[in-house]
Amino acid sequence: MFDEIEKLYKFNEDEWHTKEDIINFIQDNDLYDVLINAPANIREVFGDDIRLVLELLTDPEEDWTELFIKIKTKYSGKKVVELEDKLFYKWWVTIMHEVGDNLNFTSEPL
Repeated sequence: MFDEIEKLYKFNEDEWHTKEDIINFIQDNDLYDVLINAPANIREVFGDDIRLVLELLTDPEEDWTELFIKIKTKYSGKKVVELEDKLFYKWWVTIMHEVGDNLNFTSEPL
């Protein structure tokens, strides 16, 4: 089942989170369908010259964990802010109720 996710995203493993932690978080929070559909929506706004990374972030002091879709893009500065806003209003607002505080997106340079 997660083979498709692995084709669409790179998993950002670090000293705190493994690939298995990310997969478990996706399963526990029912994020599979959103993550399968996200790349098409992101590419519609950012274009095809992107890489998508899944990164799990945790703040133990605040007691929260959130999965981020990191959009690695050639754009920066004002252009990337415009694209993030466009993605937010075109797609993100339609799925916010599904993902709650469990999923978010950000972008950064390639």
